[in-house]
Amino acid sequence: MSNSNATQKQLVQLRVAASNGSVIEKQLPEESSLLIGSGGTAAIRLHDPNVASIHCLVRFCQGVLAIEDWCSASGTFVNGQQIDGETELRDGDKIEIGGSSITIGFAANDAMLERDDTEDESDTAAEVALDSQHVLDEPETDEHAAEPPVDFAADGDEFDSPNIRISPGAYSQASFSEEHLVPSGAVEPAVPPSQESWDDWLGDEDVSSAPLSMDEETIRMLNLEVASLQAELEARTQQLAESEGRQSTDVFGRSDDHDPLERRLQELLAELSQSDQRTKTLEDLLEHSDHATQVEREERHQIEAWVSDIETRITAREEEWQGERDVLLKQIEQLQGDRERIEATLSTNENLADVEAQERAIQELRTEYAELESRFKQSEEQRVSLQEKLETADMQTMLERQEKIVEEALREEQLAMARERAEFSRTKAELLRRVSDLEAELFGQKKAVTEADTRFHAFRDHLREIKEQPVTKESIPLTKRLVNLWNRLEYGPTDTE
Repeated sequence: MSNSNATQKQLVQLRVAASNGSVIEKQLPEESSLLIGSGGTAAIRLHDPNVASIHCLVRFCQGVLAIEDWCSASGTFVNGQQIDGETELRDGDKIEIGGSSITIGFAANDAMLERDDTEDESDTAAEVALDSQHVLDEPETDEHAAEPPVDFAADGDEFDSPNIRISPGAYSQASFSEEHLVPSGAVEPAVPPSQESWDDWLGDEDVSSAPLSMDEETIRMLNLEVASLQAELEARTQQLAESEGRQSTDVFGRSDDHDPLERRLQELLAELSQSDQRTKTLEDLLEHSDHATQVEREERHQIEAWVSDIETRITAREEEWQGERDVLLKQIEQLQGDRERIEATLSTNENLADVEAQERAIQELRTEYAELESRFKQSEEQRVSLQEKLETADMQTMLERQEKIVEEALREEQLAMARERAEFSRTKAELLRRVSDLEAELFGQKKAVTEADTRFHAFRDHLREIKEQPVTKESIPLTKRLVNLWNRLEYGPTDTE
């Protein structure tokens, strides 16, 4: 071997403490990585509902050990602190994932260095046969393999993680359950051989933008996983070619070892087929991501168009509102100027009528109103008496005479009512004229409102109602209103009115 093998290689010891109390140790050599999660693609499988299918990635490259959380729901904690991106690990750090914990320890891989020296010193056919025999040995069952919370993807139907480093002749029965060989040239990998060709294989479609169902971080993780699978397949192909070169003179020459090797190759072919299927699944996921990205872009463009239209409409409405606001401000300024001019005019009118003259006028109006009320009461009494006479009369013997009397009485009553209405109209006109004169005299006078003013305004409002509502043939509503008006003048307005 070359002198580069003399450099002591580093080895990371992962001590996994599961949630049920079981403890399992895992080794991670240099320039390798492994996935931790609860899915079949994880190298360390933790059967915990709080652990995602692919929870995090541990990478050991160029002497630096780092861990990266893959957007898990429960998160990954290092020494009690949750991490977001890639975080460097040191000797003695503690990783907490769900209910399990992993302790980190660094050590020199002396066994690997001794194997390299042994390969330089002996290259005989017997050693090749011995190495082949180690490859063909069946793995023994690990004492911790039955523990449910932790699984190292030892089954043949599970997909291996990218931490596998195959070296011919260095297999042991304890580690063979975690690593498998891939025959050289058995199946071409479904991924491109390099990162450049991988980019060409993805095409010119931009996968950097985050779609609704597949964000940028997930796409990057899938690319890393596919690249790891590609590197693993290349390493396996190269190592198997070297192993076949050494074992061709001994392993295939012995008929008793041919059948186990053939079965082993068939298992590896089946495993590689499963790897191809998983790679195809990743390709489908990337295509779905590209399609979702395109759909998201179209939706974004449509939303931007809608927002632009809404902004245009809002701008137009704001301009209209501003114009209306300017017009209203001008009108308010004009009204304020008119009010100031009117106040200036009213302030100059100091020579107003005497309060006593106003009281006398109001008292005269009350007197006239009382007379009108008495006349209305007399008319009402006469009408009631006539109705009583009509009701008490003998309708069988005096029907015709009664009808004539009633007709004459009604005509007389109608004539009397017509005269009273004419008189009332003249009186009302006079009252309205006087009220108008009083209002003209009282306009603009600045004084406290008295009880007499309240009654006067009430009487004026009632007269206006009488003027607006013509007197019908039946004068009962008018009488009732006059009674109410008298009560208001006598005792003041009530809450119901």
